[in-house]
Amino acid sequence: MVKIKTNKYAKESEAIVRKAEKDNNWCMCIFFSVDIEGSTAYKSETRKKHNDIDWCDTFKTFYKNFPIQFLQQYSAIDDSTTIYKPLYPVLWKYVGDEILFYAPLTDPRQTLEHIRAFYQTITNYNDFLEKQKIKPRCKGTAWIAGFPVNNRIVLMPKSATSTNQKNNDSIDFVGISIDCGFRLTKFATSHKLVISLDLLWMIADSLLKEQNTLLKFIESKIKFAGYHDLKGVFSGKPYPVFWLSMFNDKTIENQWENNAAPCDCKSIVKFCNTIAKRTKPSDFIKPFIENNKTNNFKSIPKNFEQQRNIIKSYDKNEI
Repeated sequence: MVKIKTNKYAKESEAIVRKAEKDNNWCMCIFFSVDIEGSTAYKSETRKKHNDIDWCDTFKTFYKNFPIQFLQQYSAIDDSTTIYKPLYPVLWKYVGDEILFYAPLTDPRQTLEHIRAFYQTITNYNDFLEKQKIKPRCKGTAWIAGFPVNNRIVLMPKSATSTNQKNNDSIDFVGISIDCGFRLTKFATSHKLVISLDLLWMIADSLLKEQNTLLKFIESKIKFAGYHDLKGVFSGKPYPVFWLSMFNDKTIENQWENNAAPCDCKSIVKFCNTIAKRTKPSDFIKPFIENNKTNNFKSIPKNFEQQRNIIKSYDKNEI
């Protein structure tokens, strides 16, 4: 069993989320899911070839090294080149072959560095797997969720059988945006980093204002995958799925993808605005970060404050 530890640089992130849960503060978080593509087939094939000896090593290395390499991407961000350095992600939990992370957002422009870091970590780790001649590859999904309306932060009590009395209650997340994120993971492949629509909205708007050319590559990677059913999400209506192409620019696959209509940021922002206007707030809204320093993504939707007060009152009187 891999022990989940909170990196010392991620303590601020966890503290913000814990306070948001305690006080029902407005809080926006970005979430990341990464797992091994074709893991079941790989386990079966490797067991047959190596008599059930070493198939697990690939996964143990993945559980240990991917989070380390992901966090290293953040330590490399130069404070002097950005005024919106993102908070470090926290390792949320392991679910089978999947590793999940979260990080609070205090500025919508932080989404650019978050996506760059996640994109680069997956690329680097897949290069490592290829050099080791290991067949499977990583695939990733990223999304956002706002709290405490539509989604809730939950503190899971310590296990009654735990012998470590110092453990804090673990953090979990529930809600429609969380469900949407998990539904989107089925579209991810080693060549497709899936992005939720509301996260893409923040990314596209931020790219329109971005001066750092190192982050501009993101726009050229955005691809539209059409409308798909996400089973219970979006009131049963088809959901527009987007991803970032993970193909190397020089590959023939990327050239083929580039023949498709480009997803430019201006069109994406306009598209997201249109979707928000014709969709129920319980299904999709323009995301917001309270008191952020930009002129956008800061307006709290009508009736949300009233709903938050109801939640506060309920939590206060809960037995």
